[in-house]
Amino acid sequence: MLGESGLTQNQFATKYGYTSGQVSNTHREKADDRYFPRVKLIDVLCTELSERCHVQEGALVALRRLHQETLEALCAVPKPHHAHVLRLTELRNAERITAITYKIGSDQLLLAQLIEERNSLRQDRDDQRERARTLQHQIDELTEELNSLAADNRDCLLRRDGASVELDQLESSDPSMSQANAADLGVFHGKHPSASPAAPLVLPPASERRRPKHLPWIGAVVAVPLLVFAGVGIDHLFGNEGTSTGGTNGKGTSGTSPSQQPSPTPSAQPPRSDTPKPTTTSKQAPPKPLAVGGLNFTGDNWVKGTWSLQGRKYPDSLGWVGSCNDHQQVVIPLPRSYQRFSATVGLDDGTIDDLDRSYPVSFNVWADLNKDGKGDDRELIASPGATYDKPATINAPLKGVTQLILQIETSSCGQTTLVWGSPEVR
Repeated sequence: MLGESGLTQNQFATKYGYTSGQVSNTHREKADDRYFPRVKLIDVLCTELSERCHVQEGALVALRRLHQETLEALCAVPKPHHAHVLRLTELRNAERITAITYKIGSDQLLLAQLIEERNSLRQDRDDQRERARTLQHQIDELTEELNSLAADNRDCLLRRDGASVELDQLESSDPSMSQANAADLGVFHGKHPSASPAAPLVLPPASERRRPKHLPWIGAVVAVPLLVFAGVGIDHLFGNEGTSTGGTNGKGTSGTSPSQQPSPTPSAQPPRSDTPKPTTTSKQAPPKPLAVGGLNFTGDNWVKGTWSLQGRKYPDSLGWVGSCNDHQQVVIPLPRSYQRFSATVGLDDGTIDDLDRSYPVSFNVWADLNKDGKGDDRELIASPGATYDKPATINAPLKGVTQLILQIETSSCGQTTLVWGSPEVR
């Protein structure tokens, strides 16, 4: 190898891991077996065989294995040469270093993959955070818009309730005010603005209907002449009877004394007029108001009792405590049909929570026509809004139903009792 390589002994020793003396001693013809090839020499030889001679990997593996088996055989003797032991130790250390190097390479590759996956997860996390911020911004905008619409709705309900109260006052002061007049004014108290236009019209009872003002005068004008003619006919009849009796008595007198004039028989009645007199219908006494607070109901756990609204106590009332962004309602069956529902609604003076002072509360009333326990726009008859310092009054028609639905709607989370003050039907 030294001759074919064209290298000096020092160059050869440096390339293959020997000293110059070892190359000189090994080059001698009678060199002993102490100078067994080192591991570095075998590695360099395998590299050159692979690159320059294109020797297959299997042949190189066989060469390495033969080198290892030879060293192990030399060290297996009773007293192996220390140079051979060093070569075998060097070979085994080289194998360990190769295995460790391979393991380090595999671990570095896995570490690179894990770092890449971590960076991808961080990017996903940042994207999720940005998405969450965007969604929260949209939620805030929608919440603000919803609060604005809720405030507008409360204002509309308050204006509608005010118009309903004014209409009730106008009807009470002017009995000639009818439902047609109310429709002409564009005020439909007791009905939700979105109620169906096809809702059936319920007429008031006959005893409450308004009669035309000119009918009694027409009857009087017709009846007076008839009564006058009837009175003349009666006088003429009794006068003829008196003359006939006087001419036939035994005393020969031409008439009877006032004390002897015969009294008219019970059957003698004044002639009836052909014109029918106005018939008077006996009015039945209106039913007594019924306190709704004393009736049984189903639904949420409302409490019966007496509460105070702006200093005035309301017995037989219904109350509910602990509302928080919720719709609380009860269904109340009535013993029979009624025509109107009335109540004063608001927030109790004695349990007012500071958290509730500025929050409005909606008190909704449905006339449950189909008795399904669910209110819809067609059945809504009143929906006033009330605050702590402004209780509301309800006076709405019931349309003759036998079941009510009362509901409380609020956005507060306080502990104030929400009161239906002395609710009653009549």
